[in-house]
Amino acid sequence: MEIIYYVIFAFVSWFLLMQIFRFSTYHKYFKFAVFFIIGYAILNSYFLYYFDLHAFSLWHLSIFLFLFYKNYKKQKKVSSSFEHLIDIERGITNSFLKLNLERTLKYYLISALIYLIVFELSFIYFYNR
Repeated sequence: MEIIYYVIFAFVSWFLLMQIFRFSTYHKYFKFAVFFIIGYAILNSYFLYYFDLHAFSLWHLSIFLFLFYKNYKKQKKVSSSFEHLIDIERGITNSFLKLNLERTLKYYLISALIYLIVFELSFIYFYNR
């Protein structure tokens, strides 16, 4: 039964995290979204502890790391396709667009890293408390 609870918890937390990530990849909102990511990571680790799902903390970290990687690869593929389409349409390289696409991917990686680190550190804190 705990596995079912964890799967529901992981699905809901991933969905909500992706909603926060929508804002973190916008360059203008990144500084504000980082605080939400940190708070959400702490909240997730607390709920994992509170609902007595301690055994799934490393699974949670591993699954989310895998999902972040899959999303990154998908975004990288889309951005490279988009760059190629721009090059074909205009016949020139739009360096500003490429720079923005690279920044978006960088912000995604930074956000994912922040979430994973804060989640694990706060879970260790709650577990040892």
